[in-house]
Amino acid sequence: MTWRFQTLAGKPDMVNEYANRLFITEPEIKFSTVFPNFFGILNANMKSWIDVFSNHFEIDKVKNDALHKWRKSTEGESVKKDVDEMFTQIIKREDQEQLHQDQDECKVQRIKQLYICLFYVYKLLVKLDYNRNDAPFNFMNGFSVKDTRVVIIGNEPADVDSSGYAFHGSFCESTMELLLLINSDMEVLSKYCHNDLFKMTEDEFEEAQCQYSLQGLINQGVLFMNVKFTPADKDDELEGALEIFTDFLLEYLSKQPTPNVFILAGNVAAKKEHLIDQSVNLCMKVYHPSFYSYGCQPNPKLDWNSNIPLINANFFIFQTIGSQHMIDWSDMSGIKPGKNNRLDSLARAFGNISQNFNPFAEYSICKTAGSSLLYLFKSNTEVMHSLLPRFA
Repeated sequence: MTWRFQTLAGKPDMVNEYANRLFITEPEIKFSTVFPNFFGILNANMKSWIDVFSNHFEIDKVKNDALHKWRKSTEGESVKKDVDEMFTQIIKREDQEQLHQDQDECKVQRIKQLYICLFYVYKLLVKLDYNRNDAPFNFMNGFSVKDTRVVIIGNEPADVDSSGYAFHGSFCESTMELLLLINSDMEVLSKYCHNDLFKMTEDEFEEAQCQYSLQGLINQGVLFMNVKFTPADKDDELEGALEIFTDFLLEYLSKQPTPNVFILAGNVAAKKEHLIDQSVNLCMKVYHPSFYSYGCQPNPKLDWNSNIPLINANFFIFQTIGSQHMIDWSDMSGIKPGKNNRLDSLARAFGNISQNFNPFAEYSICKTAGSSLLYLFKSNTEVMHSLLPRFA
């Protein structure tokens, strides 16, 4: 990570001072309060995500007309000068040795561009009095970029503060419905594998419900990422502002050598499909979990229970990067013992299924990933009933 970003992380007052120049009077909420993850002592996980921005982020490639219009405005030009000045301020004589080690000016320019975008978003948040303790980049703290296995996309809850993750830690109906959907997939595995290893006990499930917690899945490389702000009063410019960063990250993750699984939950997330290279990665579109709180009749094409996305995610991982990287979906709290036994049992079932999979059967979907031909399950009823009991 460029040392300049690390230096700014230790100077929140200075960054706040430059951010305040956007306003006639000092705003009630500080820049460092809106983006707390960029300040203080940054952990290794956070640094890995910042490295992605410093190595690859280019503001001119961002598809956001409002941002580029603002950049050309008097205010936007002024912010660019302020960011340049801010970076100049942190170069002192004692920094010259480090400066010599950090000669990649392109990285410096990309970090400056990141800050310009952050100042732009900060201006929009203050303008709309968006005084919420959301920490929108908190998802970067969960694990290193290279450890990403599954990406589940959502958007900020409308009526409660967000934890900075999609669903996790958000005390809202959507999170509760997602917990139920995860539990449902595990019930399917347990029922048709005749193996209670995959099943969550009532106490385990109740604990996850009480805490609205998905920490155990985050610990395994499941990225719960919001892609949209949800202000009380609808504002298209602010709602799309978070996409400046999340669209970039989705596209970056899609281009990695190791395939990833992308679960696009809801209409907002489905619009991100074009960012994902589906010749290598697995991309599944399903309903937003909140859909199930309305009691509507689901379309099988988008229904979680028909598409079993969590089981398919593991089957895809099993066939591409190996069973050791599969997700133990039953461990939502992160403290459930016996993970290796559960995943070993699932790997044996998947291994036997792969040897006996009929690509022409109604239950199957064929997909290519690079030069490999992969199999996916089309629906839980036929697949689980006709395959898993024989091999688990």
